[in-house]
Amino acid sequence: MKILMYHSVINAQSGTAPNRETGAHLYDIEEKTFEQHLQWLKVMGYQVATLSQPSLISKNQNVVITFDDGEMNNFEVAYPILKRFSYPAYFFVTVDRIGKKGYMDWPQLRELQMAGMIIGSHSLTHRILSELPQEELMQELCESKRILEENLKTKITTFSIPRGFISQTLMQCAEEAGYEWVFGSQPHHSQLAKYKGRIAVKANWSIQRFEQALKGYTPWKERAAVMIKNLIKCVAGNQGYDRFRSFLLRGRI
Repeated sequence: MKILMYHSVINAQSGTAPNRETGAHLYDIEEKTFEQHLQWLKVMGYQVATLSQPSLISKNQNVVITFDDGEMNNFEVAYPILKRFSYPAYFFVTVDRIGKKGYMDWPQLRELQMAGMIIGSHSLTHRILSELPQEELMQELCESKRILEENLKTKITTFSIPRGFISQTLMQCAEEAGYEWVFGSQPHHSQLAKYKGRIAVKANWSIQRFEQALKGYTPWKERAAVMIKNLIKCVAGNQGYDRFRSFLLRGRI
């Protein structure tokens, strides 16, 4: 089973939310590209599933589709395409952004839910959770879950880690908060129970690169970049790496 991580799916009418984190544009997928991805999955015989379908998720030819952040383009652009293919997806929303400019509000989330999509938490404020004191971490996990459950009248069982920074403490707190599954952006963390790694789909990917990702192949330049990233994290910590990355993307160093 492969799990795809999308963020924004955009067209000329539906752009992106304002004041996003540095680097968010790297994951802005064009509408036609997203449709190509789903068409490729269909032609190649992939079954798009959810984690509530255990008979499906154990098979290599199955895919789970997820979205992070909860931008309005998820509803306006991605959702109609998913409906056309009859594919389910997970939508992880940052709770304090619900209803703000460029983000989905409760009516859109309820419509997604009614259509068979799964809503999950992407935290309360989208901070780097691995660096927070445990009390603040639990607030991010529990309060976002509570607000979603109260407004959507359903149990929220899935969580997506903001910005991908994972820790053992985070995983333990997520389990205490009542989440059954935790989704991250690192594909391989099999030693952590309840963790589901994902393939981060990027804006500059060709359909050939998308195909490579589904087949488990990563070009050597990308593998080298991941090794350098992990080295910087070891030396500077998650916060230090995040600042370094932000400066790079802004062209300051």
